Parts: sequence; C-alpha cells; structure tokens
Amino acid sequence: MDERPLVLARRPTPVASEDELLIRVSACGICRTDLHVVEGELPVRLSPVIPGHQVVSSAVAIVEVTKFAFRQRRHERSASS
Repeated sequence: MDERPLVLARRPTPVASEDELLIRVSACGICRTDLHVVEGELPVRLSPVIPGHQVVSSAVAIVEVTKFAFRQRRHERSASS
C-alpha cells in the first residue's frame, strides 16, 4: 500500500439506465482481494478500479426494476414481494 495508497475521492453520480438500480453507498468494506488488485498483484477487470463490494446502501433511483422499492433497505421486503 506504500506505492499505491487508497485515496478517498468523489465520483459523479451515475444515471440509472433501463432495468438498473442506482444505490447510495453509506459504508463499504475493502477485502484483501481488493487490495491485491489495487497493488497490481491481480489483473484489473474494469478500469478505473473502485475497490469494495461489501456495502451498506439504499436505493435512490429505480428504472424498470420491480424487485425493490424506492429507499428500501436490503433486508426489508417490498409491498409487491
């Protein structure tokens, strides 16, 4: 991590495309595999690399998605399910 330290950065808010769910991440965990990618020890599959896949989030935009409700927490069930 000395040569490639993680940097907190703001990214533009993406727009949800058809059949996508846009989420706002409140917290995110970084695992050792993420750090291996950042350090260049594993190949990058998509660039730029934004490490972290264990998130706490809420839905902020839904386009043609019926499985989740607006601002629904992951552990909650929508009225339609």
